[in-house]
Amino acid sequence: QLSHGHRAGHLDHQILTKEFLRERGEESISVRDLQEEINEHLLWHGTSKAAAQKIAKDDFYIPTGKDMKHAARFGNGAYLAEDVEKSLTYAEPDPDGIRWVLLCRTIGGDFYYTEEHTRIDANQLRDQAGKHSVLANPEGKGPREFIVPTSEQVYPEFILELKVENWKAPDPVYMRRTKMQIEVPRGVAPGGMM
Repeated sequence: QLSHGHRAGHLDHQILTKEFLRERGEESISVRDLQEEINEHLLWHGTSKAAAQKIAKDDFYIPTGKDMKHAARFGNGAYLAEDVEKSLTYAEPDPDGIRWVLLCRTIGGDFYYTEEHTRIDANQLRDQAGKHSVLANPEGKGPREFIVPTSEQVYPEFILELKVENWKAPDPVYMRRTKMQIEVPRGVAPGGMM
C-alpha cells in the first residue's frame, strides 16, 4: 500500500498501480524531473508507522541533543539512503510485521563527503566547508547515507507499507575503536549542561 505525502493535508491511502500513476499523469515513478544541478535524489527513509504519518502531515522534525532517537553516526540530520535495505534497518515493524518506509525527494546541494566508518562531527565539518549536506560512504563500501540538516531539504513523496517475508536485518558492521578527547569547560560538572 502507498500513501502520497501532503504537507498540509491528510493521507490518501492508495495501492500503487498503473491506474494510480495514470491518474497522476505518470506512467511510473520517475527521476526525469529531478534537478541534477542541486543534487536532488529520490531516497528512502525508514521509520515507524506513527512517525511516517506525522512526517507526511507535519513535515520532518530533525531532533538535536537528547531528542535524537538514533546515534548520529555522521552528525545531526535526517538520514536517508539509496538502498531500501539500509532504510529497512531503521523501519520499526508494527504488530502485523509491516515496516514503514518513506520515498523522499531530497536536495543534497554541495556534499561534504566522507568514507570514514563513523564521523560524528561530520555536520561541523560540513558547515566549516560551506557544504549543504553530508554524503557518507562508510569505508568506501556503502551503503551510502545522505544526511540533510534541515527539513527544507527533504520532502516525503510516498509512504510505503512493506511486509517483507523472512527479511532479516544485515549483520551489523562493528565500529572500530577510536580514541576521542573532549575538552570540558571549567565549572561544568559531570551530568551538567555545556
